[in-house]
Amino acid sequence: MSNEEKANFWVIKYNIFEENSQLSDEQMQYLNILSSFVHDAHLNQNYNEYEFNVLNKHILAVFEPNQVINLIYYLDTPSIGVEPNACFWCNEISNPGPCETKERPQGGYYLARNATVKKYRFGIAMGGGSVEVPCTWQEWVAEG
Repeated sequence: MSNEEKANFWVIKYNIFEENSQLSDEQMQYLNILSSFVHDAHLNQNYNEYEFNVLNKHILAVFEPNQVINLIYYLDTPSIGVEPNACFWCNEISNPGPCETKERPQGGYYLARNATVKKYRFGIAMGGGSVEVPCTWQEWVAEG
């Protein structure tokens, strides 16, 4: 899905929610704000994390708990750039280090490499961090 398709998907989801719910004026106001926010986050692949957290608090305050499950769009760390061809829901491993012998806390050894992971959720790059990725004996020998 393209960023535009993902953005439109969430707008449609919120429109369906609105059509199937009897909402107060305050609920309608926050639903429209949320819909715009999520739409723009998909298109721009970036968002203000503080603003989003404040919006989620308002959503939690004005909607019933069973409604909130259909509304809250969880975003983690803002992405750093536009990545229109990112996967919809995956972890992308990048910058893998060398295959190394590592010691298990309970004893014994295993082979792994340190790498960086970039998380994609709903097609938006949402940060990541350092991970340890298993590697094979053949990789360890080849990298010598």
